[in-house]
Amino acid sequence: MFRFNTMAVLVLALLSNAFVADAMSLRKRSEKQGPVALSAAMVLVSKVHDDIDYEVLKKSSINKTSTSDCLCQLGSFWNWRIKACVKQGAWGYECGFFPAEHHKQVCQDGLKCVLLDQSRVKYSHPGAAPGSCQECNKEDNCLVGEQRHAENCLKEYLLSGSACQTIRVTVIATASATVTKKVTKSRTASATATATASHDATATEGGQSASVTKKATAEGQATVEAQASGKATAKAKATEKGVAEGKACVTVDEVKALLKLEKVSRMGAVLSSRVVSRGDEEAFDKAYAKALDAAHKAGLLNAGEAAKALAAAEAREHAAIEAEGKANEAAAWQAEAGAKKEAQQKAKADALAKAEAAATKEASNAAKVAGQAAADAAAAEDAAKGAKGQAGGDAAEEKAKAARAAADAAAKEAAEAKARQQAISDIVNPKPTQAPVAVTTAEPTNAPVKITKDQMEAKLP
Repeated sequence: MFRFNTMAVLVLALLSNAFVADAMSLRKRSEKQGPVALSAAMVLVSKVHDDIDYEVLKKSSINKTSTSDCLCQLGSFWNWRIKACVKQGAWGYECGFFPAEHHKQVCQDGLKCVLLDQSRVKYSHPGAAPGSCQECNKEDNCLVGEQRHAENCLKEYLLSGSACQTIRVTVIATASATVTKKVTKSRTASATATATASHDATATEGGQSASVTKKATAEGQATVEAQASGKATAKAKATEKGVAEGKACVTVDEVKALLKLEKVSRMGAVLSSRVVSRGDEEAFDKAYAKALDAAHKAGLLNAGEAAKALAAAEAREHAAIEAEGKANEAAAWQAEAGAKKEAQQKAKADALAKAEAAATKEASNAAKVAGQAAADAAAAEDAAKGAKGQAGGDAAEEKAKAARAAADAAAKEAAEAKARQQAISDIVNPKPTQAPVAVTTAEPTNAPVKITKDQMEAKLP
């Protein structure tokens, strides 16, 4: 009995579309050809799924340094709306419009900001309310001159350096290959499916018994032998990982231009915090986009997949950066109000806790919506199966497809909400940089000395 070995070799493109090809153009005949006749092998290649993940390898923010210098000169205050120093207001000047943290700087010496006892009119900034500059009473102990300016003025913050990030993108593509051959004359024949990187391989046979004679190798090969006339089918699943990196930096001037602060030469605690936060966002976006572009050029993913990955990562990373930025800004407002470090730290912690609670609630609600959508889709699909071949069957099938699409969208949103919540939680509860040190109690090196009754009595006076 002559034996004929046929090899169908397939190189899987990580992100190629599913296709079917005639394996006659891919197979390789052995040197000796026997009288065995085989039909053309059909090779089915399909991409199962792709996972795109990222890791921030390096990160540095714009440096923010506090100074002892006042942001504005004596006799002026920081106008929060126009972002410039203006003269302090005289008697009757509307001082309540400005943030509450600035009220004590708005009025001229000898005056204080008095808010109206009303609740009808509200201003945009928390703590701001209608009020005017009124004369200080003796019991107010209002400071004047240099002493007042030194104690109450907003301090200037200096910004330097750049915001830089280095991002690593990992693309994991899982693909499968199936080779089916029909045996016409030989009792035995083999079929081999080869993938670029093997994860596992299984073999099945249609109509006849088949056994795996060679386990999957690192290249994802699997060979099946049919013991009788019929079909020999081999299936191989392949997983391959691709990595790309991108680095980007954003300068202080570039961030100021994005925030339309080009003409603002001096900044306080709050405004400088906003520049730092926006710099982190821009550095991440640019570095991640560069990493995805490198992955695209390397053939790891296409433009559409890169755009989706960028949008998903930005939503997650921005949620964390914005939460931290708002927390730092809350601390900065406390600094501008003249609060001590403890109060600033508490304001930051409270803001982070609030952001985490909101993100947790959002993730929980999204999970509930996804669960209900999945249940609705399953019910619609069951109904479509029952109505198949009957009147209204097509409509039921379309309804099931729509329900499944809605369920998939809800599941995706739930996953993204969970990712945002986790990103914020990682800031609130950062992972320790080193393992906790275990405290052990050392055993005494010498056994305790036992003092007898006679020895104790001998020491007594």
